[in-house]
Amino acid sequence: MSKLNDVLDRLPHCPIALTVSVIASRWKLLIVRDLLVATKRNSELLASLDGISQKVLTSTLKEMVKQGLVSRKIYPEVPPRVEYSLTPLGFSLVPVLIALKDWGEHFQNVMGLESAEKDYTDIYMEQLYQRMQSKGIDNGNNLSQVLTDQFDNLFAELKADDLKQVFGE
Repeated sequence: MSKLNDVLDRLPHCPIALTVSVIASRWKLLIVRDLLVATKRNSELLASLDGISQKVLTSTLKEMVKQGLVSRKIYPEVPPRVEYSLTPLGFSLVPVLIALKDWGEHFQNVMGLESAEKDYTDIYMEQLYQRMQSKGIDNGNNLSQVLTDQFDNLFAELKADDLKQVFGE
């Protein structure tokens, strides 16, 4: 049996449990939130995630790269520059983040908790909505179709490049 099959066999079969196993860490959703707005360098992520250590950030980013949620681009400069951005799979977490934000606001209202003044999370979400609308996505309702279309286009480009390499055209 291959290593991939071993890993797949150990994953939960329940979709909710699988989702939780992928995103359930103290920092992953916050990293996704930050990368939704823009590509960021390690130092920018470290500054925006209050309380995270460099070691934890590095290991979390490595795990997210392995899971296909984040891409890592290294620039051949001295000193080397590394930037992180979300993959289409990472962007597919947008409806999850929107649902979490909405539920958090609902919980605040039900429990009579004071809502904080507009903070950076609200600013991130406003920027996210603007970016989604600029890409033709209306509040996450058609996000799946847009991501599928983008993936299909990317796959077609990669497949065409592979065929060119194989057949030397």
